[in-house]
Amino acid sequence: MRPKHKKMGHRTMRHKVMALAMCAGVSGFGLEFGSMGQVSAGMGGAGVAVRDSAWGLYYNPALLGSDRRTKMGYSFGIQFKEQNLLQLATIDVANLEKLPDTLTNQLTGPSSGGTSVTIGGQKVDGALGGMLNALFPSSGGTIDKDAVQGLMQEVTGTQTTCTDVKDCWGKITDPTALENLKDKLAGAATEGGSPLIGSIIGGVDVGKLPEIMKEVSSGNFDANTMLQQVGKITIAKGADSVIDKLLNDFGVVDGALKGNDVNLATQNGFVFQFAGDKGSRRVESDSLGTINVQEIDLGRGAVGIGLFASAFSNASAQIDPNNNKLIFDLGRKYYQASINGNSVTLEYLVTQSNLNGSIMNPQAQHTLYANALALVEIPIGYGHTIFTPMGDVNLGLAVKFIQGIGYGDKVNFAVGNMPSVSVDKNKMDMAQTFGLDFGLLYSPRFVKNLHLGLVAKNVNSPTINRTGVADTTLHPQVRAGVSYEMMDFLTFAFDADVLPNETLSLSSPKSQFFGGGVMANFKKVDFRLGAMQDIRSNAGEGLILTGGLNLFGFLDVAMQYGLGQNITIQGINVSNYMSLRVGGQFSF
Repeated sequence: MRPKHKKMGHRTMRHKVMALAMCAGVSGFGLEFGSMGQVSAGMGGAGVAVRDSAWGLYYNPALLGSDRRTKMGYSFGIQFKEQNLLQLATIDVANLEKLPDTLTNQLTGPSSGGTSVTIGGQKVDGALGGMLNALFPSSGGTIDKDAVQGLMQEVTGTQTTCTDVKDCWGKITDPTALENLKDKLAGAATEGGSPLIGSIIGGVDVGKLPEIMKEVSSGNFDANTMLQQVGKITIAKGADSVIDKLLNDFGVVDGALKGNDVNLATQNGFVFQFAGDKGSRRVESDSLGTINVQEIDLGRGAVGIGLFASAFSNASAQIDPNNNKLIFDLGRKYYQASINGNSVTLEYLVTQSNLNGSIMNPQAQHTLYANALALVEIPIGYGHTIFTPMGDVNLGLAVKFIQGIGYGDKVNFAVGNMPSVSVDKNKMDMAQTFGLDFGLLYSPRFVKNLHLGLVAKNVNSPTINRTGVADTTLHPQVRAGVSYEMMDFLTFAFDADVLPNETLSLSSPKSQFFGGGVMANFKKVDFRLGAMQDIRSNAGEGLILTGGLNLFGFLDVAMQYGLGQNITIQGINVSNYMSLRVGGQFSF
């Protein structure tokens, strides 16, 4: 990337956050064990010990010796994983600036329901009016100084008098009296106010309740004034749908600060397996007439050749540690937001007069890290079987030519002064290397149809030289698997990464998958179901359900869908992890 800095004029906060999201969405890289074909993708990623698949060359070359039939397959797939980034572009930060006005309208506007009352000669409408009407049930909607004085005397337990309504509220200072007032207000909010009022009362220092009631009784309630008077207020989610939308937006920005990531990968391939010779038996007899039947393997195993084309992308933004607070300009007043589970705390910053320390600070030095890598692999593999009294030992080797095309860069930026981004061809790398995969599959004689597999991919640690960023080394990957075949059409399988694999993601630098599933393979159709999980991921995709369907070999579809975090794209709520693969495979 070549940053071309361009001085920009004033932008609204909405434009700034959208620019941050779009800049951080540039492609990059993240490499894992990967997945090829639809069979394993539909069975929770299990493939190291699955014999009834055309993709043994990719998952475990030892499978070429165990199942020596002629096979062919083709697959095209795409995978998406996101963490706290894309939703930034959906935030209407202009509405966040109007939060005090929105809060005022939700408490006093006609849409809030409630009742219209007068207190001290001042008219109060909406939910606040409803609360006051419930707080003074015998007032008939007209609340005078004497009514408020009576309430003050009740909660304080004194016969103190006051001059007007505001003075009455100010007389409530004793901690016990404040707790009594809180109980009264909470009950009135439930009876005639709204959940939003109850949330505000429950999330504020009780010592600030008299100030809130003074503002409520003013006849011209202004949430901005109230927020400044109380200093800090906590609002729980679930009290009001309109306010909830704003509170959720604060949460999205907070999540992006703690960790953000976008991954997009596509893995496509063609594979062909040339049939090998079947194992043969030799009959031997000794001088005593004892006959021994030995299985031998004088013929060759199957040979596989493939073409795998994969592209991986990843991007993440690292926020300036000196400007990483949720400080917002809300109506020319500065507030800091803090996210606490299902609630948001807004604190008025009395001395703050600019965005220093905020993610929105135009002088901040955030850093965008972006990488992209495309791999074209041409593997040739061979598998052979050694028959032993304890069972069949299948060994496999695959040698693969690797053509790598990489692109990577990092750019410093400020949200208020975004650089335009363009691709610099001089930073695009192209390099060749080769890799080695070794595989083992053991089928014990004492447990028929059980298969135990182990594969080590890229054992020679092939390295792709990069320009401008660190070289990409494809570190060895070790995965174990087990499968069990039953009734000639059912296959149960499970795989697990023995060691974590490295990625180039800042948010999730390691990956380690485990998963499995079942396949019911009939003559012209098969079904697959499974589940898997990356126990090292920080993206929150959770348990991933998988499934697949093959019709007549020509149409084979597999899908994966995470049950963890969801995101909203074009108004549709979907998982932050999804994968789709289509293709076909044949065995004969």
